[in-house]
Amino acid sequence: MGNSWQWSLMGVSLLSSSMKVELCADFIVLMLYHLVLVTPCLCWQYSDIGRIKYSMSGDKIIGGLFPLHDYDHNKECRALRDLGTLLRMEAMVYAIYEINNRDDILPNMTIGFEIYDTCTRESTSIAQTLRFMPMSAFRNTADCQCVTDNGACSDENVTHPYVDVVIGTEMSFTTIPAAQLLGLSEICQISYYATSDDLSNKKRFPFFLRLSPPDKLQVKTMIDLMKHFNWTFISIVHSDDNYGNNGLKELKMEAEIAHICIAGTIEVSAFMTNNGFDYVVHSLLSWPRARVVVMFVHVKEANGVLSAIGRANATHHFQLIGSDGWAASIEEIRPENRVIASSVLKINLYSAHFQPFEDYFMSLNPENNQHNPWFEEFWQKYLNCTSGDDKCTEMHLPSGFSRDNSVSLVIDSVYTFALGWENMRRDMCPNSSELCTPLKEAKMDVGYLHNLTFNGATGSIMFDRNGDLMGKYDIHTIQRVGDAYQLLKLGIWDSLGGDNKLMFSDNLSLWLDAFPGTLPPSSYCSDPCSAGEMVIQREHVCCWDCVLCRSNEITVFNATMCQECLPHMWPEKMRTHCEAIPPSFIKYQDPWAIMLCTFSAVGLTFCFITLIAFTHYNSKPLVKATSRELSYIMFIGIILSYVLVYSFLAMPTTTTCYINRFGFMLSFTLTYGPLLTKTNRIFRIFDAGKKSTRRPAFISPRSQVTIALGMVFLQVIISTTWLIVLPPEAILIVPVPKEKHVELSCNISENEVITSLCFNVLLVVMCSYYAFKARKVPSNYNETRFITVSVYTTLVIWLAFIPTYFTTNRSYFKVTVLSLAMILNASVTLVCLYMPKIYAVHFLKEVDINAATHFEGATASGKAVARSATHFSNRVSPGEGPSTITQTTIMQNSNKEKYKMEIPNELQPSGSAR
Repeated sequence: MGNSWQWSLMGVSLLSSSMKVELCADFIVLMLYHLVLVTPCLCWQYSDIGRIKYSMSGDKIIGGLFPLHDYDHNKECRALRDLGTLLRMEAMVYAIYEINNRDDILPNMTIGFEIYDTCTRESTSIAQTLRFMPMSAFRNTADCQCVTDNGACSDENVTHPYVDVVIGTEMSFTTIPAAQLLGLSEICQISYYATSDDLSNKKRFPFFLRLSPPDKLQVKTMIDLMKHFNWTFISIVHSDDNYGNNGLKELKMEAEIAHICIAGTIEVSAFMTNNGFDYVVHSLLSWPRARVVVMFVHVKEANGVLSAIGRANATHHFQLIGSDGWAASIEEIRPENRVIASSVLKINLYSAHFQPFEDYFMSLNPENNQHNPWFEEFWQKYLNCTSGDDKCTEMHLPSGFSRDNSVSLVIDSVYTFALGWENMRRDMCPNSSELCTPLKEAKMDVGYLHNLTFNGATGSIMFDRNGDLMGKYDIHTIQRVGDAYQLLKLGIWDSLGGDNKLMFSDNLSLWLDAFPGTLPPSSYCSDPCSAGEMVIQREHVCCWDCVLCRSNEITVFNATMCQECLPHMWPEKMRTHCEAIPPSFIKYQDPWAIMLCTFSAVGLTFCFITLIAFTHYNSKPLVKATSRELSYIMFIGIILSYVLVYSFLAMPTTTTCYINRFGFMLSFTLTYGPLLTKTNRIFRIFDAGKKSTRRPAFISPRSQVTIALGMVFLQVIISTTWLIVLPPEAILIVPVPKEKHVELSCNISENEVITSLCFNVLLVVMCSYYAFKARKVPSNYNETRFITVSVYTTLVIWLAFIPTYFTTNRSYFKVTVLSLAMILNASVTLVCLYMPKIYAVHFLKEVDINAATHFEGATASGKAVARSATHFSNRVSPGEGPSTITQTTIMQNSNKEKYKMEIPNELQPSGSAR
């Protein structure tokens, strides 16, 4: 068993790396599925299903997978499907016989076949596909009673020919796993019925082709039908598998494009009970205006829904549109459901009438077709007699049954492989008409199939790059003809038909005659609105209520519609056209603007007075202790905050927008970047003094300025990035769309504000943290108390500013809040940090700043607590003042032991008034 899987994986090596990943992932999933679900069932399942096959030997073998049976209510594969499945299987055999009898295709070469029943089940399809895998132990189970534990057949003498290619299966949900398995061994597969869009993925299914268009084209056919009959409100019933789910997805997408509304979607399963189907119909009836119902289902589900419609006495209420998954032939619809399905619009795969096959099939009987193990079973069921009955010597089928059952697609599938081999033979055996060794040993090259173009039983056969057939669809209805119901062709849909893809025949009038007034049923949600009213959409775009036009709309088309004025426009008095709204913005003469300008002017005055005094007393110890370089940077931030208020209050232009967006957060960073650097420096100096005599790193003026400017540079990067991403400009904003109000404002993004705000809030929070940590330093050095008051006050201001800014939608108020926040922030910093120092320097001249202080402390028990002393040396740059270092002696009360501590000039204490 392990060797067979290993051999199968060898085929993947020839694929691209991306395909390898896709196929190996699918292989692992299928392997697990097989081990868990399929292998335990082999003994009981293959004893009945697996041993039955229809085969003929040949030089090249075509495998066949056909859903001849289905599982019954006892979950046994015994329920015979419709006669169409037998017709399609016999069509494959017929085409192989015909090719073998031709001299112009594969001369001196015989094609054989090996056909299995998939029982319309995914797990069974996987198990049967495993028979086609090269060197697979499962190929030997057909003639065994059971398989052994390692997957090998108990009869070692049983052998089977190598299967070169595969035709089938019919359903998408069984074709997908089969294609995944066959792709691992590079076995080409053609399906004549599988329509799932997933199968167009060549990365997952590189060796899969099909003679049926993908579901997306079927959906386009349905949408064109709805548009033709002006059906804009529909409901959808879909199966719970890949076929139904993909169909639903495509329907939703195409319906949205075509402005067709979906009232609701309902999922159904083949295993639902009558109560479940009754609930489905009850749900459909709850949308009374959605009379068109699209049924993207299989045969079982379709019959279940039709029966439920009959039980609900709603036979003529719905207009059904059926997918190609059901009613491909009239036999697929149970006799009691045919009257309910009458007038349905059925989408079926395009298939041509092929009389030679009909003649061949009509000549078959159980006596001359004994090799087919399922033929007699169909014979007995559909003719209600046995093979020994003399009255049952031939079948009686309506003319054209080959077209109704899509047998031409199967015939063309066989010819696709045969012509592919023929082209390979000409290339590999150019000088021989015999089956040469290279061709005999070669696998089917999928490239030969993709490049094929020929006229087949269906018409012109040509594959696109996804291996799909750009084909046609037949549009049928079910009509009563005499005593029986038949499929009546109404027209075709041709994907290559340009603007006229949908074409009806004269039979359309026969379909219309079934309706009162020869008009098809209507399916829409709401009646048109009267003149002077507007449309208010309800749940669906096709459903609305009619009300008077709103105040910002004008009437058009004789007042039958309402048209909203363009942004920044408003209806004039007569409400026949729109005119521009004059934009508003805060002006210098507004009361709020006058107040803000006054506050900013007062702040600037005090700021310059403080700056002049600060410069005048530049050499004073107290000024030096404040880190003068950092203080001057902070003055720049404070001045910028006051000045920016005038820019914010100016008329928005591109220039002012550049200034506002770049300078707003930069002013905060210029203030709190240096402040954070200063607070961190104080904390590190005194914290290090408790541990060692080493001088902390990066406490020199140059280092401090570099750190502060680094923070400013980060803010510059943030602001510049946003200026590039969203270039500043003055824009018109409509805060409330239904009000006559337009504002002229700078395009400041909230994301930009949040980004910069987070960075500056982090600076303030870090300032608070270090100020709190340094709260116990000697009182004469304790500038951190003023810093604490400043940053705490700033946090309170921002806690009020941030929610106010983001909750208001008026630019007028946003500008006011921003300006007020900058003024308060600058004023708090100025008053808390610099006013006390200027006061102390100027008015307390009798107190020369003393360089000595005593540190006192006590333990919890009241003992002397001065723990340590630290020796620092400070290098002062020329011009900063003397570089002398003052020594402080601290006595410890417990043992009178002296510790020496040297304080840098920049931290010379301020002293206190005595």
